[in-house]
Amino acid sequence: MILSININELKKGPKPKTKNSNHVINSVLNTKIQFRKEELSLAQKESFYSEASILLGSGLDIKTCLEVIISEQTKKKQKLFFETISEKIVNGSNLSESLMESKKISMYEYHTLKIGEESGKITEVLRQLAGHYNKKIKQRRQIINTFSYPVLIISTAVLVVVFMMTFIVPLFEELFNRFQGELPALTKLVLKASDAVSKNIGKIILVIVSIVAFIYFSRQKMFFRKFSSKAALSIPVLNSVLIKIYLSKFCQSMELLNSARVPILDSIQLIKKIIGFYPFEIALEKVEERIISGGLLHEALKEQKVFDPKIVSLTKVGEEVNQLNMIYKKLNEQYHEEVQHKIALLNSMLEPLMIIIIGLFVATILISMYLPMFKMSNSMF
Repeated sequence: MILSININELKKGPKPKTKNSNHVINSVLNTKIQFRKEELSLAQKESFYSEASILLGSGLDIKTCLEVIISEQTKKKQKLFFETISEKIVNGSNLSESLMESKKISMYEYHTLKIGEESGKITEVLRQLAGHYNKKIKQRRQIINTFSYPVLIISTAVLVVVFMMTFIVPLFEELFNRFQGELPALTKLVLKASDAVSKNIGKIILVIVSIVAFIYFSRQKMFFRKFSSKAALSIPVLNSVLIKIYLSKFCQSMELLNSARVPILDSIQLIKKIIGFYPFEIALEKVEERIISGGLLHEALKEQKVFDPKIVSLTKVGEEVNQLNMIYKKLNEQYHEEVQHKIALLNSMLEPLMIIIIGLFVATILISMYLPMFKMSNSMF
C-alpha cells in the first residue's frame, strides 16, 4: 500500500515518539517543515554528515560524536550551533528534530534522517547524505568553472568595446572631420555608435543595473521561472546539459529516499519541493497526480517529456524486482558522467566562440577606423 501526504496541509512541529514504526513514519510524514534561507552551506552539510557517519560507524554514540565535532570547530558560530544541537540531544531530542529546530537543514534531510533513526539505519543514511552533497558540490564547481571563463571573457569584451567607443573612436573622429570626402558606411556606423555610447553611458549603466536587480528580485517568481527555464531549454547543447543535471538530481534523491524506505508518493512530493527547476516541478506534480490515481511510477514518468526512455524502462524493472534504490543509484552515476562529458564539451565550444566574438568586435572597430585612412592615402597619390 502506498502512503500519501499533502505537504501543504501538514501540521507544524515533529510528532512525539512512539514504539509503532508505521505510526512513527506517518507522524514524520505529517509534519510541516518549510525551507529556510539560513541553512548550512553544502560544504558544511557534506562535512558534518561525512564525519558523523564515520564516528557513528566506529561505535560512538551521537552525543560523543557531537563532542568530537565541537572540539574541531574553529569558528565561534559553528561551535555554538553544534553545542546547541548537543544540548537538545542531552535533553531528550533526537538528531533529526534537533537539526530541524535549528532551521539549518531542509525538509528533505529531516525526513531522511528521521526515518533513518526509526529504522536503525542512521549511519547508512548519514553516509548517503554525505555522498549526496559531495556530488552536488562537485557538480556545482564544475558548472561554475565552465561558465566563469565565458562570463569573464564577455565582461572583458564589453569593457574593451565601451572603452574604444568612448575614448579611442572620438580621437579618430576629430581626424575624420578634416577629411574632405565621404566616409565609408562602416566608419559612419561605428562613429554613430560611439557618439551614442558617449552621450548615454550613464543611462546604459543604469539599464544594466536595473536588469541585474530585476533578475535578482524576480528569480523566485513564477513568471520569471517559467520564462527563464523556457529560454534556457531553447538553447542548443545547454538544454541537454540542464535536463541531464536535473535527471541526475532526481535519481540521486530517489535513491536516497528509497534507501531510507520513504514511500514513492512521499518521495515524489519531497523531490518536487527541492528539485529547483520549473519544468521538473510541473512534471513531478503530474507524476504525483498519476500515482494518486493508481498508476505506477514508470507509467507516470513515461507521460512526462523531461524523463527519457532509459529512466522509464529501468524504473519499470526496478518496480518489478523491488530494487528501485539500486536502479536509481546506477542511473545517477550514468547521468552524472553524461553531465560531466557534456559540460566539458560545452566548455570546449564556448572558449573559441568567445574569442571569435571578441575578435570580430575589435576587428570591426579597427577596420572602420583605418578604412578612411586608406582612402586618404589613395587620394594623395
